[in-house]
Amino acid sequence: MRRFELTEDLVTGIEDIDEQHRTLLDLGNRVINPSAYKTEGAIFEDALTFLSDYVIYHFAAEEYVMIESNFPNYEHHRQLHERFKQDVTAFVKRAQTEKISKDLKLKVSFAIENWLLEHIRITDGSLAKFLQQQKGGALMHLPSVRALKDMGKLPEEINELSVSAKKTE
Repeated sequence: MRRFELTEDLVTGIEDIDEQHRTLLDLGNRVINPSAYKTEGAIFEDALTFLSDYVIYHFAAEEYVMIESNFPNYEHHRQLHERFKQDVTAFVKRAQTEKISKDLKLKVSFAIENWLLEHIRITDGSLAKFLQQQKGGALMHLPSVRALKDMGKLPEEINELSVSAKKTE
């Protein structure tokens, strides 16, 4: 079951950002996959925890680029990131403390669909347009997990290998 895909209306035109968005949407598909609710919800919880780590990394990378390029809507964009990180953290805690319920699955699915897709389409689309104007079409790369950790922008507990290698099946 593939519900989330990086369709043309979600493509930013910035390769690194699009690749990370593709990974986030793939993770969303893993989280809502019915097989993720078997084995007492362990697969669901693992996928949700990894989504949480990846969101932290992806947002830190985007925010770094926004600061470096003097993006005028940085603070608003950062606040949206914070809200979504809080939502995902709450989902992870709920999955760890409660039995995986249909209600939780629906809330997670709804949050991923509505927030991520709207955020990518509108907010990240605006960022991409700004960056493309700033860079004159030059290729831009987001910083790696290691680079962000070295700058103190990521918590040490985020595993560089798992975030970069644990793409979806």
